[in-house]
Amino acid sequence: MVTVKADIHQSNPQKKIHLTPKEKDFLINHPVIRVGVDPAWTPIEFLDDEGKHQGISAQYLEYCEMLLQVKFEVVKGLSWAEAYKKLERSELDVLPAVSITPKRKELFNFTRSYLKIPNAIFSDTNTTFLGDLDTLKKKKVVTIEGYASKDWLISNYPEIELVTVPNLRLALQKIDKREAFAFLGNLITTSYYIGQTRLIHIRVAGDTVFSNHLAMAIRKDWEILPTILQKALDAISSSEKRAIYNSWISIKYDHEIDYSLLWKVLGIVTVLLLLTFTYWNYRLSKEIAQHQKTERKLKIAKRGAEAATQAKSRFLSHMSHELRTPLNAILGLEYLIQKTTLTHKQQNYMTKMRSSSESLLNLINNILDFSKGEVGRIILNSTAFNLNKVLRKIEHILRPIAENKALRLMIECEKDVPIELIGDAEKLEQVLLNFGSNALKFTDQGVVLISVTILEQYHRAATLCFTISDTGIGISPDRQKIIFSPFLQEDVSIGRNFGGTGLGLTICQQFVQLMQGEITLHSKKGEGSQFTFSAKFKISKQNEATHLLPRKQGRTKKLQLTKKIKTISVLIVDDNELNLFLFEQLLLDIGIKATTANNGQEAINCLKKEMFDIIFMDIQMPIMNGYEAVTIIRTKKQWWDLPIIAITAATLEGEKDKCIAVGMNDYMSKPIDPILFYKILTKWS
Repeated sequence: MVTVKADIHQSNPQKKIHLTPKEKDFLINHPVIRVGVDPAWTPIEFLDDEGKHQGISAQYLEYCEMLLQVKFEVVKGLSWAEAYKKLERSELDVLPAVSITPKRKELFNFTRSYLKIPNAIFSDTNTTFLGDLDTLKKKKVVTIEGYASKDWLISNYPEIELVTVPNLRLALQKIDKREAFAFLGNLITTSYYIGQTRLIHIRVAGDTVFSNHLAMAIRKDWEILPTILQKALDAISSSEKRAIYNSWISIKYDHEIDYSLLWKVLGIVTVLLLLTFTYWNYRLSKEIAQHQKTERKLKIAKRGAEAATQAKSRFLSHMSHELRTPLNAILGLEYLIQKTTLTHKQQNYMTKMRSSSESLLNLINNILDFSKGEVGRIILNSTAFNLNKVLRKIEHILRPIAENKALRLMIECEKDVPIELIGDAEKLEQVLLNFGSNALKFTDQGVVLISVTILEQYHRAATLCFTISDTGIGISPDRQKIIFSPFLQEDVSIGRNFGGTGLGLTICQQFVQLMQGEITLHSKKGEGSQFTFSAKFKISKQNEATHLLPRKQGRTKKLQLTKKIKTISVLIVDDNELNLFLFEQLLLDIGIKATTANNGQEAINCLKKEMFDIIFMDIQMPIMNGYEAVTIIRTKKQWWDLPIIAITAATLEGEKDKCIAVGMNDYMSKPIDPILFYKILTKWS
């Protein structure tokens, strides 16, 4: 085999990356970084006959070495499983080619993925095309110890019988000897070894949705190194990345086969095929032309429909932004008024004002979520969360509504339900709040019960069942068939008597389907309803659930935390005068006098005159917006470490990631929650 490598020295030797003083100090204190590799994962990474690190990951490390002026020292004599364990114990510093998984994110720090490799099902050539992994249930599938594909199979296909081996060569031998039916492997390395070992009767026999998202994994206690390595990876140009990839993926092999007889047979067959093709081409040409004409018309109609949907989505997003901005001032001022001395009548007015404002905010959110669902832009944001905290939050919101109607609200969670989960807690809250508030809305007397049970659990995943029961007005059988359709309610009179748009259940159904669950409804007119939905989550930590113990967290405790930061200087940047007034009052309430600016240019002018401890920066502003201002601020060395918090009413997907990418430290969406505002102020001050 001839090793072909991209020459990194042909790259621009003057290329530099920007490092903060802390990052530079880290590299000075750690001039040698210990690296572990998979010794036999060609061409991604491997050790050659002389024990030298080769492959795609090796060349990425060479670039990082050149850019960062540090030494990456490969620790030899380790298997992949041993290297993985050593990084887990911080006995190594970096593994340069690791597939990102939720489980591994708990163990290591990661850069962003620099290479995506699809995985496929490999089996004997005599095997018919399998399609996908569902066809492998109850069959033996070989996997490699320590590989991400093994964890993925265990979590998603527990019915498959797994056979574990230490490396890829042995995995292919299992297929060759028919000791296993199939192997799940990435296309690059598996195809490489099939060619190298001459096991040409092993082929791709099916597709999978699983891909290796390769990134650099860093020991958990080194939180600064991932940022440094990411800056180095970002400095590698697209052409340089393509050169690395092509130099390893374009390797060819000669199998020394005599093709002369094959060419003779192919010649005869080709003549026959040409004659047949000429005859059928004449007959089919008119049909093809007609089909193409019809297809063009369909494409034009499809583009028109997509453009209309996108235009509607942009309009709704813009309207959402325009409505959230004044709502931010209304809810914030209501919070400040509530802290003053009020008469009983005034207190009643303020409570009703907050309830109405929150209803309007909920309506705006529902319309926006519905528009996202129409164009398929709703995605899950999976993070670790505590189920008990979610249920406490639901109870905290719904309890006042129940007490106002003299209803009994009960929330129960069975003891065997795992509470430390990984999933989209925000969307789970939305579904529970929607079902719970509907149950309270349509119940005049009796009880509303929210219960959580476990349907199934295997390895590190669980499917939970949530049931919301009430003793309300119930739903007639004919209306149950359309209850999840958008803009439709159980009866026309429902909208007049109880309010609502009829969007809530449609959005709930979209969210539940994303969480790999389904909704069922049992109801009888005049006796009540029971909505049940399932949802699948990863288990973060195996733990027994405890009885729900609601805890009321008052605002006093939160405000006491801010007394330590009265001396800090704060700059608020927003083009809306009401919002500036609100932020000023929130800060004055804890003894801080803020400086204000109406746009990004004014903010930069303020920074030239005075040094601030923290900046709260709006995004959409005239003259100079928040993105432009932060980009300029981060070019000045004296402002590199200045905390800048984004505050925006925009609700487009990826808004938070965009803010962080341009150099902001944190993100808050409008309407601003005062308690969250104080919490972020304390965190970054």
